Amino acid sequence: MRAVVLDADGQPRLAETPAPAEPMRVLAVGLCGSDVEKIGRAPAGTVLGHEVVARRGDGSRIALFHHVPCGKCKRCSAGHESTCEAFSEQTIVPGGFAVGRLFSEVLSRRGDEVFALDTDPRRTGQAPDGPVDAAVLCAPAAPLDAVAAGGTVLVFAASGQVDLDEVYRRELTLTGSRSATPRHMEEAAALLPGLDLPQPIVLPLARFAEGLALYRSGGALKIVFAP
Repeated sequence: MRAVVLDADGQPRLAETPAPAEPMRVLAVGLCGSDVEKIGRAPAGTVLGHEVVARRGDGSRIALFHHVPCGKCKRCSAGHESTCEAFSEQTIVPGGFAVGRLFSEVLSRRGDEVFALDTDPRRTGQAPDGPVDAAVLCAPAAPLDAVAAGGTVLVFAASGQVDLDEVYRRELTLTGSRSATPRHMEEAAALLPGLDLPQPIVLPLARFAEGLALYRSGGALKIVFAP
């Protein structure tokens, strides 16, 4: 089958790969920032894509978990399933190619007052009048001094250097969240029908380079590839 595979230079190329062990038809795959980060870094032969929607042989439509915890170790029992040793193992083999807006929508839905800051001014929403009670960092866009003393900071992506002096002097609570567990995936899927989300740009897999360029230039909020 066709897939987007990293070549010897770490660059994405369309190539033929063996079919997965469980036969299913991939319907669509979203381009994630972590996919882009692997370009030029991950080993040759890496197949990109983990935001997968597929259809099984019985006709049922499914969203695939790209990491699954064991559910039995001390880390899982403590509620830190995404730090489980088994969680690092890929469950989508070879890969799926055969974000911050979501946070805003979910928080608004539950009644929170939400402000959005982005390095791209086209994606910046209402700016706060002063420090906020909590911040979700999906990129290095919001400094810690934007959070009020005693506030909470959730780090969901690489956000650059963290000033620990700010953390202890203003008694901030700093929390990391690596990835979604199966329980969180199910909760997220249940929320989706009630959210007001932008339409993604859908491209065929053969136009992967075009979609990647759109993502890198900021020309699209979300890129989805279909076979």
